[in-house]
Amino acid sequence: MPHPTSSNRAQSLVPPGTPDGSFRLLYRFDDEQLSELRNATVHAFASLSIRQTPGGYLAPFRRLIVYPAIIRNVQRTWAQHQLANALRVRAHR
Repeated sequence: MPHPTSSNRAQSLVPPGTPDGSFRLLYRFDDEQLSELRNATVHAFASLSIRQTPGGYLAPFRRLIVYPAIIRNVQRTWAQHQLANALRVRAHR
C-alpha cells in the first residue's frame, strides 16, 4: 500500500500518528480517513469514507461489501458446524 502523500498529510485535519483507539490516524479529511494498526500479529489499515449525494449520504463501503462478506462467512461456518454435529449424532445412533 502506498504511503499517504505529502499533500494528504498537509491537508489532514489531525497530525499523522494521532491515536484513534487501537489505530493511529495517517490522515483525516472531512469525508475520509485512513488509519493504521501495526503490531507483532497484524499490519492492518482501516479506510473510512462517506460521500454526500443529492439523496443524503452514500452508505459506507463496509455496509455494502465488508459486513455482508463477514455475515456470509459466519453463516457458512455455522452451517458447517451444525452439519458436522448432526452427522456425529447420527453416527452414534
